Amino acid sequence: MFKEIKYLVQKHLGITAVYNSIMFSQSIQDSLWLKYKSFALGDLGWAMDSLALHNLFRILNDVKPKNILEFGLGQSSKMVHQYAEYHKANALTIEHDKDWITYITASASQINFNIRQMDLDTIKINGVKTISYKQAEQIDSEDIELMIVDGPPGQKRYSRSQILNFVPQKLAKDFCIFVHDSERFGEQETIKLFCKKLNQNHIEYLKRDYSRSTKWHTIVCSPSWKFLTTFS
Repeated sequence: MFKEIKYLVQKHLGITAVYNSIMFSQSIQDSLWLKYKSFALGDLGWAMDSLALHNLFRILNDVKPKNILEFGLGQSSKMVHQYAEYHKANALTIEHDKDWITYITASASQINFNIRQMDLDTIKINGVKTISYKQAEQIDSEDIELMIVDGPPGQKRYSRSQILNFVPQKLAKDFCIFVHDSERFGEQETIKLFCKKLNQNHIEYLKRDYSRSTKWHTIVCSPSWKFLTTFS
């Protein structure tokens, strides 16, 4: 019985992954700014999945943000930096792993990346140890319209909590926070703290969790960008 259930679950996830992949491919096929359209999709692995990439593409294409900050170098970075070059936007990706930076920039050498390597540090949130980027609060990005959160490596508690350093002083009036892997407890804790800081600073926002497989991503955005929470 267990084997039959496992088979059905795997079959469902496989069908979902194929559907999401087709939807993503169709959405980007006519894009002028996304010249290089080859992505290693992570629907059943570590990389950003096709549904997340599809929704990120919609955000970039529809909102056209001018200031973008990304935590974690990966498949989304290929999209973000092509967008930034075409639309003359500011985009910065933060990554801790020097070897990973070398690999990605070499494998996608046709893309002009803007990457800053930052070491990791152990910090405490509410008395609990977690990992963050060292001196993340010193990142000089201002008026951030889009923040993509897919790094550092996930933690059991308060994962990727460096985003708390950017509320409210570095957020633009109209903003979107895109958190990958939000099915995990550590990311959920951080999202709750982030929304709490928004509330404390009287900043209105909307929130939506997206999932069609084992992976989730969460969008937190200003009410003026309500449509970002209505993707199908």
